[in-house]
Amino acid sequence: MSKELLWKSDMGNGIFRNPILHIDYSDPDVIRVDNKYYMTASSFNYTPGLPILESEDLVNWTLVQYAIDNIDYPAYKLPQHSKGVWAPAMRYHDGWFYIYYGMPDEGIFMVRTTNPCGKWERPVLVLEGKGLIDPCPIWDEDGRAYVVHGYAKSRIGFNSYLGLFEMSQDGKKAVSEDHLIFNGSRTQVTIEGPKIYKREGFYYIFAPAGGVVVGWQTVLRSKEITGPYEEKIVMRQGNTPINGPHQGALINTPEGEEWFIHFQDRGAYGRITHLQPVIWENGWPIIGKKSEGRDWGEPYLFHKKPMVSQKEIVYQQASDEFEQEQLALQWQWMGNHYDSFYSLNSRKGYLRLYSKNPSKKEPVILWNCSNILTQKIVTPQFTVETEMDLSHLGEKEQAGIIVMGGQYAWLGVRIADGKRTICFARSFDEKKEKREEILKEIPLPEQCNILKLSIKIEEKENVRAYFSFSTDGESFEVMEDAFILSSHTWVGARTGLFSVALDLKDEHGYADFSYIRYRKDGEEIPLEFQPALAGDMETMVHMAEYTKTNMSLKDPRHRNFLHYAAQSGNVELIRYLVQRIGLSPLDGDENGITPLELAKNEEAQTAMEELCQVKLSDTYKNPIRSGMYPDPSIVRVGNDYYMVNSSFVYFPCIPISHSTDLIHWNTIGHAIVKEEWAELEGARGGFAYWAPDISYSNGKFYITATYRRNDDCAVLRKQMIVSSDRPEGPYSKPVWIEEDGIDPSLFHDKDGRHYMLLNRGARILELNQDLTAAVSKAKMLYYGDCKKASEGPHLLKKDGYYYLFLAEGGTGMGHQITVARSTSIDGFYEPCPYNPIMAQSDPNAAIQRSGHGKPVQTQNGEWYMVYLCGRMAEQNYTLLGRETAMDPIRWTADGWPIVNELNGPSVLQKKPNLPVSLCEKSSGDDFRAGTLSNEWVSPRGRRTEDIHFGEDGLKLDGDAFDLNELEARNILLRRQTAICCTAETFITKLQLNPGQDAGMTCYYDENSWLKFGLFQTECDSRICLVEQIGEIQKRQDLLVLPKLPSIIKLRINIDGLKRTFSCQIDEEEEKCLAIREHLTYLCDEGLKIGKRFTGPMIGIYTYGKGGYAVFSAFSLQHE
Repeated sequence: MSKELLWKSDMGNGIFRNPILHIDYSDPDVIRVDNKYYMTASSFNYTPGLPILESEDLVNWTLVQYAIDNIDYPAYKLPQHSKGVWAPAMRYHDGWFYIYYGMPDEGIFMVRTTNPCGKWERPVLVLEGKGLIDPCPIWDEDGRAYVVHGYAKSRIGFNSYLGLFEMSQDGKKAVSEDHLIFNGSRTQVTIEGPKIYKREGFYYIFAPAGGVVVGWQTVLRSKEITGPYEEKIVMRQGNTPINGPHQGALINTPEGEEWFIHFQDRGAYGRITHLQPVIWENGWPIIGKKSEGRDWGEPYLFHKKPMVSQKEIVYQQASDEFEQEQLALQWQWMGNHYDSFYSLNSRKGYLRLYSKNPSKKEPVILWNCSNILTQKIVTPQFTVETEMDLSHLGEKEQAGIIVMGGQYAWLGVRIADGKRTICFARSFDEKKEKREEILKEIPLPEQCNILKLSIKIEEKENVRAYFSFSTDGESFEVMEDAFILSSHTWVGARTGLFSVALDLKDEHGYADFSYIRYRKDGEEIPLEFQPALAGDMETMVHMAEYTKTNMSLKDPRHRNFLHYAAQSGNVELIRYLVQRIGLSPLDGDENGITPLELAKNEEAQTAMEELCQVKLSDTYKNPIRSGMYPDPSIVRVGNDYYMVNSSFVYFPCIPISHSTDLIHWNTIGHAIVKEEWAELEGARGGFAYWAPDISYSNGKFYITATYRRNDDCAVLRKQMIVSSDRPEGPYSKPVWIEEDGIDPSLFHDKDGRHYMLLNRGARILELNQDLTAAVSKAKMLYYGDCKKASEGPHLLKKDGYYYLFLAEGGTGMGHQITVARSTSIDGFYEPCPYNPIMAQSDPNAAIQRSGHGKPVQTQNGEWYMVYLCGRMAEQNYTLLGRETAMDPIRWTADGWPIVNELNGPSVLQKKPNLPVSLCEKSSGDDFRAGTLSNEWVSPRGRRTEDIHFGEDGLKLDGDAFDLNELEARNILLRRQTAICCTAETFITKLQLNPGQDAGMTCYYDENSWLKFGLFQTECDSRICLVEQIGEIQKRQDLLVLPKLPSIIKLRINIDGLKRTFSCQIDEEEEKCLAIREHLTYLCDEGLKIGKRFTGPMIGIYTYGKGGYAVFSAFSLQHE
């Protein structure tokens, strides 16, 4: 049997959460015998019935047995929905385990055993009669025995009363008349489900009232078992999300603690099980948490576990590989069951369900079939999958997978009139009877005998089921209509398997099921963090101070306890986590979201602002330049700031950005805009222009960069310099300094001399006055602090010192910034005692790879460091390439610069004291305006003669080369600037020849890309998805178009490593055509081919000489 932790209550640190069982064990009762606890619950028409669960700690429960096999009345051969076994009570007396239960149409029954995990005796009818329900026995100290019970109005005509009768000492027979002992019709409406106990001379009856969904827990007490009884409400919902907390059992532990187990009605999920502590005041119990000014309790979501030991967390069984000789205990039939229904031995490792029609009616309605094999839902969101062999399914038979509740839906195979079809059907009510409607019917491929069936359950505003099937075992077709789950009267929804006959013949075929597998779905918050999200101060303090909980723990999204406490709005808890535990309101998750930004209310935000001494409105967020903006260099001229970044093979080359506040940046130009100057032809992705530097001297802007040739060239590296009177350009034709190395920077000394610095530690060479040639050989200044990949040198002269900043440790994880200084430009350089002055020490932090920085001083005297960083997520993939971040510099008393107080990269930081920049960035491009913004680039240049603007938009002529070829040019790209975003474009005109295509692309380099668009074949047009992963290219046809549309909208939704592809044809509804998960090949770490230094881009393309596409608009919306 496979195991999966579908629902976890035990946090493993002495804390549990409610519910302890997210399973429909309604009307639970529990007893303790020695050090073990036993639970039973209602089972209604399902068999085997009366489940027996066992626990050692009241939190972890294991289903071990059933007390009854079938129900001993002929009517239960067919499902008697909501009838059968109601609200049992379990007791231990004189070595016997007793269970008393009501059947509302038959009477009160008892079943017993000496071993609850073994066989139980046949049930005994204790008192016959309609409407007698919810019995509970008590053996009094004088040797007499009684049963207290409730009444079902639907059968007897009244409710809200409790009754009592005396029974024989062996518990088998009523020996007195039944009479009323409590009338709750005025104060305790619908009181029922009594559990009776004797304590300190009082008879206490614990009973629910007020109704299943919104009721409360009441306790009655009296000195006499026959009354009169005092009454008191001891638990209500209060300010909790736990509605109607009532009906259950009082339990004591060997250590003297007392607890109460009860249910909560969760609609389609049924009535799930909770555990609450009990205290006593003035002879009355208070269940749950007592609030000030109240004499009743409200349920806890989280609490300390009972003081008992439990070695391991128990798994609730759901999946089944059918490898045992008997059905696993989680399975129940929908009525009385028989061996002829199934076999586990006819084919080893398979469940064989024989096609039967126990209802003996046509048409067959599954609601009326007892041979539906079901199990309870064990967690809110999950996917269940089965594989069915239908090769022995016969004429007029159907088999498949089902969700059963107030209504039901199924997906499977029907064979009728010689046709085999995949059917999706659901039930509906018609004149108090169930009917079925087939929503979709699809011919089954002729050779297909193995079918996979799946149901995905999601909880949103309601509980929905999405059915799907696969004929090839890999790709699944999803039924478009979601089925809304519902409960039947008192019974939650279930999943199940079936094989039924559609006629009345006795001999039929069968279906073999090789497994059923459940997988937990949804983004449930990890259990450890849920008390913080609930604002549960009591539990959080206990976790921090009395358990071994690591309070620095982070969830898979890199959120800590403060992220969740902020969302609760509990200011007391927020202060505790910051002041006592040391968590920071400015700590970012994997997407850079901080607790300060998640504050639920103004009080929580104000508290965190006071604690971190900064207002949210006065902060900025790193990175300041998101997307592929690596290797930043910055210069201030007056009140303006200019920055450049690596561009590699993209043209125009080396973007130049402008800002007045260091936070908001606009691309104002490029260093090289003439293709004949760029020398990009044949350059492979990740090569060409590396690590530029921008500087200003004598009224001129200078930009230098390494030109990195392909690895097969004779000379691999040379240095480029361009200059201009204006920051945006145009810049001069590049001059080349034939010096090997990378990461050049220019230093203009105050004596009028000019220098270039290069890597291998820090080397320096002098340039002539117009910076067009070297006038000295390069010499070594400094090897670096850690002497690993020392590069990216920058010089700063301040207060008589030359400060030499270096990037070290390599450009991946472990990247850092160090500094050394000298009174002479030629050295000796002493290393900073605080090195590294910028590094990320937390491998789980949102921002990594922090290095390659350059300092800048503002006009107000503040200092900042701009530096390279990478945001890591989803198993440490850099999702956007290397970006630009910024943090403040403080100069120490002994003259050393330290960045962000040596705390590594910040996520949220106080803004510089500068005027706000006007940012011109737009989320969209309307190509009908006739221009391309500075954000658009192309790999290795672009053919301007193939780009035309007109009133319809941008006409992009086809290229003879595809995206994986170095000669390809007709690709227009812009940086992906958010981890979660949506890109879309509109194609308004197309002319494509067979073999040609046009559309959108997600592009990393020529080795790693995908394209999603319209493809022309010899016969038709179709929407396709093509992926290039290294040397492998694969294509999937998604939609065949009967004719060429007049307008196509293409949309790609990006969520981390996931891409969802949709399209809209003309005026039709938009359709989701494909989803791709874990697209690591669009990340730096995704492949081991070439130089993976760039980042993901997104844009448009046209492939095929003679073809064209007209794009009217393109947008990239952040989410």
